Amino acid sequence: RETKASSSSMWARARPLSRVSVRLGVSRPGLHGWGARLALAPPRTAAWEGASLQVVARYCWRAAASFAVVTSVALGQAALHEQSYRPLPEPSSRKMGLELPTELARRLKREALDKAERLVDRCRRRLSRRESPRFRVLFLGDSLVNGVGGERSEGGPPLPRRVCRALADKLDVQVEWRALGVTGGDLRAMRSELVPEIKRDGLAYDVVVVMCGLNDFKYLARGELRTPWAFRDELQTLLAEIRAECGDKTRIVLPALPVALASFQEPLRSYIIFIANQWDQQKQAVAAKSRQLLHNTNCNKSVLFVDAVVPPPPLPERPAQTFVASDGVHPNESGYELWAQHIAAVLYAAHSQAAPAS
Repeated sequence: RETKASSSSMWARARPLSRVSVRLGVSRPGLHGWGARLALAPPRTAAWEGASLQVVARYCWRAAASFAVVTSVALGQAALHEQSYRPLPEPSSRKMGLELPTELARRLKREALDKAERLVDRCRRRLSRRESPRFRVLFLGDSLVNGVGGERSEGGPPLPRRVCRALADKLDVQVEWRALGVTGGDLRAMRSELVPEIKRDGLAYDVVVVMCGLNDFKYLARGELRTPWAFRDELQTLLAEIRAECGDKTRIVLPALPVALASFQEPLRSYIIFIANQWDQQKQAVAAKSRQLLHNTNCNKSVLFVDAVVPPPPLPERPAQTFVASDGVHPNESGYELWAQHIAAVLYAAHSQAAPAS
């Protein structure tokens, strides 16, 4: 039977009822207890397609609005952090040191139980004058080299001390280190202020650790256009100047930024980690390029990239530990210890692989 649909019905305006598919099915008695079923397959009309496009557009608009809101919140957090940030003082003014293997230091202490730590330091200095160190490490960089965020110590900045102490234990040799850092400095400041210091020393180093990138990408928050590709070109220029002063036998190390240790709130934390990874990828690209050119040049050591340090997950028997200083940016003593052990392990593995070849 055909019935005339009302003038307000969308289906009736688009198609006559005779074109609507009707399926009748009769079940067998006693199987499921239902008689007939009616299934109407609604036709796709221009109005139906228009309504679908409106739904898709509405969802796209909502997604774009949500992304804009999250981005605005992150930018607001970044602006608030920059306004409320107070730089921490450098914990130590000492820029050079000598780390002995742990067993040697303990033996010296047992031989001089009646004397204080000053006697141990004098013995270390006497040993360094009598026997030339076998391993020299130079730390070049920003506030991370100066130890901002760590405790003030007469032994020197925490990162150079701890890295070289771990190397001294692993290599069983004396490790002499020097730290040259400019707090708040980018690559341009390192080239203008720190490279001349290397030239004045005239010393040959086995390893040069370059801490960079943190002060280069933070200029984006201040409105300056600093791209990762411009950072890579500036970094290659800096490494060439270091090679010219320290020699081709020096291994250059580029650690990734320890942004995973920072205590930023979301979504600012995810944005900072993403941006820092773009700068760290440029370091990794420079290291990969140096390995490719290793056999075509007179350089004996390639550039070594150290991946980012990740804090260990909390365990039931070990509660969550804080690895960041009070400013929320720089590592504290625990953070520097975790980072130093990570860098020393990568350096020792690279040195062990290069030793049989040499």
